[in-house]
Amino acid sequence: MSEMGTGVVGRDSNGACCAWSCRCFPFCGGAEHAELMAAREGVELAIREGWTDVVFEGDNSSVISRFQSLEEDLSALGSLTQYIVLFGAGAGA
Repeated sequence: MSEMGTGVVGRDSNGACCAWSCRCFPFCGGAEHAELMAAREGVELAIREGWTDVVFEGDNSSVISRFQSLEEDLSALGSLTQYIVLFGAGAGA
């Protein structure tokens, strides 16, 4: 495992930056773990800012598939995926 950092930018409908966030984590279980942590950071930013109409974007097809799946994720990253889905719904995703 190694260190990782996440960066998230919140933009309005015109593409202008409204808020941003970055964090460093002392551990990383790989690329998929890093992408999920960035998604979590995006959800938490939306909640902090009080945004209710939110579109989340990403380029990792494996992570996107996790969010679109109707099946319970029993993998090592399943609890993180569930956290993002539950809190993302609260952020209007």
